[in-house]
Amino acid sequence: MEKVLEYTLRQEDLESTAEGLVNLILKNCLRVTGHEISRAKYTPDGITVDGKQTRVSERMLPGQTLRVRLPEDPAKDGKMLPQFGDLPGGGPLEVLYEDDDVLLVNKPAGIVVHPSPGHYRDTMANYIAGYFQEKGEQTACRIIGRLDKETSGVLLYAKNRAAAARLTRGRARQSEETSKDLSGEQKTSNGLSGRQKPPDGRSGAKPLSAYERTYFALAEGFIPEENGIVENRMDSIPDVLLKRQITEDGSGMPARTAYQVLQRSESATLLKLHIDTGRTHQIRLQMAGIGHPLVGDTIYGSDAPDIQGEDAERGHYVSMPDRPTPPETADGIRENAVTAGPRAMLHAGILEFDQPFSGERIRITAGFPEDFLQKCLYYGLSADGIL
Repeated sequence: MEKVLEYTLRQEDLESTAEGLVNLILKNCLRVTGHEISRAKYTPDGITVDGKQTRVSERMLPGQTLRVRLPEDPAKDGKMLPQFGDLPGGGPLEVLYEDDDVLLVNKPAGIVVHPSPGHYRDTMANYIAGYFQEKGEQTACRIIGRLDKETSGVLLYAKNRAAAARLTRGRARQSEETSKDLSGEQKTSNGLSGRQKPPDGRSGAKPLSAYERTYFALAEGFIPEENGIVENRMDSIPDVLLKRQITEDGSGMPARTAYQVLQRSESATLLKLHIDTGRTHQIRLQMAGIGHPLVGDTIYGSDAPDIQGEDAERGHYVSMPDRPTPPETADGIRENAVTAGPRAMLHAGILEFDQPFSGERIRITAGFPEDFLQKCLYYGLSADGIL
């Protein structure tokens, strides 16, 4: 689905556009990049003024309207294999928000975000393709900030190439700035920063980022601090699939997670978290690294199974492996608590971002899934009223 932008030149724009130069109106008023301008120039009716094809070197007058078409990549547009009906595990695709440029959905735990080996038809991307086909739209949705198979919550997709580029650039700038910041900081021996921690669980007194995701997690054990920051470096493990490690030799990528304690019991802690870097398994690995892995985590948790046999020889870990159903508890909570199978109790509950063209601040929430709520009850905690 191509994106079309329009702008009517105003008298006050003349100074910042060299008296109405089309190229500067595109860049300064419509925020179109040089690459997008180059593509539009070779698109039929790609750049027009009052309906007539124009060059970027020409000038226009106040009151005239500039129109630019930002084409899609035909190699990607509508190529995903669509799937229809309920998602794997039951339940329809839940759309949280949609406009001309973005789509936000609530991802259940246990579903892969996009096709990969072993998952070519049963991913969120397949069902989103089916959703758009039913609407009669040819749209190649592009994921902005993926979630692990085990993680539930808000997923953001861009509905056109231009929106994806803007959202991706914003996230890349944030990650780059954080990485530079981390490379110059000294950490304490346990990986926690010695700085004062802000009360809302964020990692510093900085303005809200263009893209801000809030996670909620149930961690093993009693965490005494009200809030904290975990900072270290992370990397893959040679010849081991899926699992990651914290490195001490300077290798790997810097990672930072800020957490705030919401509730505690003797055996578990309910947390709100923000990540300044988007590393694979970041929250799961860093919380395990400080002795508080997420409840239900079958890779980094305290009861994670050891891989054996052929799996051990090839270093093959499995996300959400099949397990026997645990015995029913006296209060009857067990049945609902494990219906989704074992998984790390991590939920992306809130996403805030700037609409890629209007700049409007959008805040979307996804309610806690039933297994998360029931697991909280099992440990004497409650997530009611948090979202």
